[in-house]
Amino acid sequence: MGGSDPFIVLDSANLEETSKNCAYARMQNNGQSCIASKRFIVHEKVYDNFYESMKDEFSKVKIGDPLDRETFLGPLSSKEQKQIVANQVKRLKSLGQVEQLAEGLKGNFIPPTIVKTERLFNAEIFGPVAIFKKFKSYDEAVILANETPYGLAASVWGNANEAEKLVPYIEAGMVFVNKIVASDPRLPFGGVKKSGFGTELSRYGLLEFTTKRTIWIN
Repeated sequence: MGGSDPFIVLDSANLEETSKNCAYARMQNNGQSCIASKRFIVHEKVYDNFYESMKDEFSKVKIGDPLDRETFLGPLSSKEQKQIVANQVKRLKSLGQVEQLAEGLKGNFIPPTIVKTERLFNAEIFGPVAIFKKFKSYDEAVILANETPYGLAASVWGNANEAEKLVPYIEAGMVFVNKIVASDPRLPFGGVKKSGFGTELSRYGLLEFTTKRTIWIN
């Protein structure tokens, strides 16, 4: 169950609050999470300001030993995974502007990275690399959000009434407004498209593990 979740920032968003959430949204579990926000789709009116705030938040992240309680970003799960992400970053350099916000890291570390691009990049990046794109209209935001074969989850940040207008058109099994995507045992968890099928958690998840039977007695 992969995901390439969009993090949509409307021009009505509280930029201070939203930017404070962006680092955790992208780098939880070192970016190796299906529900991590991976594509940041930002309204042109706040694009530059949000980019600077996002850079600032990414730069504050403490990188180091995962056994240290102060560490937020540790190494990736394996040498092979580090190489996969490094190759993706190398490819992204031909598609846009890549900014890596830490230097001199050894081992299986990938630094917090932001990629400004208007080009299509469909692969899921399972590491601390954020794709950063601009939109003008709600219709364009929806098109960008859906331009992936995955459909696990999405988050929309801004005036709740405005954000809710986008929800019916976003191809995702879960949509959160002004909140980082998270799983909750009380709520169904699952995606659409290539993000799997069926549901886990909640009553609906329990029913997925049962066999429905029809019995008819005259």
